[in-house]
Amino acid sequence: MAVDPGSPSQAARERRLTNEEAITSFGEVLLGYDQAAAIQEARRGLSLDYTAASKACPFGVDLNRVVEALAREDFNAAATVVGSAHPWAGILGRCCHRFCEQAMLGTYPAGVEPIKLRALERAAGDYGAHPAVRIDLPPAGGRVAILGAGSGGLATALGVLRAGHRVTLYDAEPVLGGMFVVGYPSFRMPRPLLRRELEIESPLLELRLGESLDRPAVQRLLDEYDAVCLAIGQYRALAVSVPGEEGGGVYDALDFLRDVSYGRPPFTGGEVAVLGAGYTAQDAARSARRLGSQVRVLYRRGAEEMPVSDYNRYRFIKMMEEEGCPYEFLTNPVRIVRDAGAVVGVECQRIRLGEPDESGRPRPEPTGEPSFVVPASAVIKAFGQRPDFSLLPDGVALDGRLVVNEDYRSTRKGLFVVGDVAGNIGNDGAFVGGLQAARHINDYLADPIRPWPAVDPELKIVPDRPGRGLE
Repeated sequence: MAVDPGSPSQAARERRLTNEEAITSFGEVLLGYDQAAAIQEARRGLSLDYTAASKACPFGVDLNRVVEALAREDFNAAATVVGSAHPWAGILGRCCHRFCEQAMLGTYPAGVEPIKLRALERAAGDYGAHPAVRIDLPPAGGRVAILGAGSGGLATALGVLRAGHRVTLYDAEPVLGGMFVVGYPSFRMPRPLLRRELEIESPLLELRLGESLDRPAVQRLLDEYDAVCLAIGQYRALAVSVPGEEGGGVYDALDFLRDVSYGRPPFTGGEVAVLGAGYTAQDAARSARRLGSQVRVLYRRGAEEMPVSDYNRYRFIKMMEEEGCPYEFLTNPVRIVRDAGAVVGVECQRIRLGEPDESGRPRPEPTGEPSFVVPASAVIKAFGQRPDFSLLPDGVALDGRLVVNEDYRSTRKGLFVVGDVAGNIGNDGAFVGGLQAARHINDYLADPIRPWPAVDPELKIVPDRPGRGLE
């Protein structure tokens, strides 16, 4: 039975820890709907049509069927609907870019609060039956090596295995997940969820985790396998030096997050300064707060220039303030101050914004005011990441921080690319990109002649939103 969506006050509310609870552990902060709230929200939206939302979803999840199943309290059926499109309901229900919800804006009756479709997909993943992804097919003959076990690599592996080809999946980390494990703290992405949704059971799959590869090794793989796919992500810190950083007490954000994730947090002391204002800076700051430190996030530009989505910008500022990790905008770190070798602070300048620089953002310029010192016992640098291209074999063209490619084919025969290095945006983009790359790999393996269309090495790669090409 259709239910009137009603007033905004009738919308279900997602649960979350209080700020006081959040900073005392690494447990998940945003808890989503409990089962009763998910049912309530689905029933509130039962009379609406979500065809536009399904078309906007990169995976084409049938959201009409998801909402209908949840409205009748059938979480297993809802999970099955999502699972027919992709196996990552709980993961993407926490971190996708809400293309479904964006497509629904302007379609709701006056006074009706939009339905939180991402939260409903998460509820399907959290409470519905979740059988392991198992692929048990006779070998089709192809052998593919995939470098990187993050979202792009795992999705590529899934698509190739579904065609019956053997896959060897390499990763330098000892567990599956890539940036989900290394870069996402457990308070944003619970580890049991990752294990449940990312693992693939198949006799055609060989895992080579904890194994780093160099350029000669990649060259050998191209000789030994029918195809190789690079899904290496961006794991190298941008080379931005701050005077005084040499010595203990200064950490690159990704190294810091990796150590925290593996249960070996570095010493931070009582006061931490985080330099930067992107997603990684926030994760590092919130992690340091949970380790017991007072945290300040120093950023040389203003709030409008933060390298985060418009949707998240002021939500993040409010959240960080509430958790005790306030931003200090227009504050440029110029030197790390030490006393007897130990970090004691960060010397900073006040900044005003001038004309746009090469990034298109206003250029930070000193105001001329006297510098000042922000007390700190440790400093975390979060200036961004880049790919490690030192392992690229001969014949691979680059376009800045991206590998030149068409249909995920690089300029080197037999070498495919996916994820960050191919221009896929976000984890949802990498998941989709992996499924797309797998299609092209499977087509390549199915052709006994295996032609390799010429890829213009001067081609300019435009980072792409998720989903284009799946329609």
